[in-house]
Amino acid sequence: MDAFRQAFGAVPICVEVRVTGGTTSVAALQSLVHGEVRRHPPHEPVEAECKTTLHVEVTTLEQRTWLIGWLDGQPAARVQAGTSLENALAELVTQVLRSDPVALSEDMGRLLDVIGGGQAASVRGVMLYGFEAFQTVTWTDEGAAWLPGVAFRLRRGLGPFHVGARVATAFGSPNVAARHRVTVAAIMEPEFAWFVSPRATSSFYLGASLGVSVLRVDSRPGADVEEHVIVWGAHLGVRLGVELLRASDWRLDVFAWATLPWFRTHAPDSSLVDAWTPSVSLGLGAAF
Repeated sequence: MDAFRQAFGAVPICVEVRVTGGTTSVAALQSLVHGEVRRHPPHEPVEAECKTTLHVEVTTLEQRTWLIGWLDGQPAARVQAGTSLENALAELVTQVLRSDPVALSEDMGRLLDVIGGGQAASVRGVMLYGFEAFQTVTWTDEGAAWLPGVAFRLRRGLGPFHVGARVATAFGSPNVAARHRVTVAAIMEPEFAWFVSPRATSSFYLGASLGVSVLRVDSRPGADVEEHVIVWGAHLGVRLGVELLRASDWRLDVFAWATLPWFRTHAPDSSLVDAWTPSVSLGLGAAF
């Protein structure tokens, strides 16, 4: 039986019953409590080697019967029996076991329901604001330019999906060894993301965006004619990452992000550059 419980993740639970006043049979009530516990698959009533104990007290006072129940170290729940002791017992056991920390630790969705007073954050939606730091690599026909950058991000989540917006900018210096380099890259984009495990404390996600890029390309310092080109246009973004600490007030985000422009970087009145300029970034973000 122990191997069976471990295989299916059942929590072994002892049952202790006490009756004060009235004519309720302790043995009969014990049997009913065992039956109610078995209706909750994460729990299995046992006689020994249990992880916790369910205490049930039936008290009759002035012709009214109350059922009180609690788990070791947890707050008690109370239900008035009314005309049906069986229904009251079912309600009591449900209230107590659904707040069991051992079972809740393996069910993040229900834990969020309990913490949120019965309304999971993923149901009503969560607004998050965040900052990111990243290192981006942008390519032209002269090679790669390494640009450190920062971003501000806001998003709203609903279940496994998130929608939001992101503003980012990255700066670098011209390279004396190349004829030109990208020195500024800025983007503004709405974004959409899908989380693989939306109720877990950490989850991989896949995102996509369609936004606007602004790029500046500068000639090599000391060139005979120093010039720069500023262009803008639409881009497609693809993002892959993992978000950590999703049950806390602060979340961490480790991501890789690629930008694919729908335009070539060039200017009609300049021969400095005429190239397609995709980029790839690696970064770390925090949201609250």
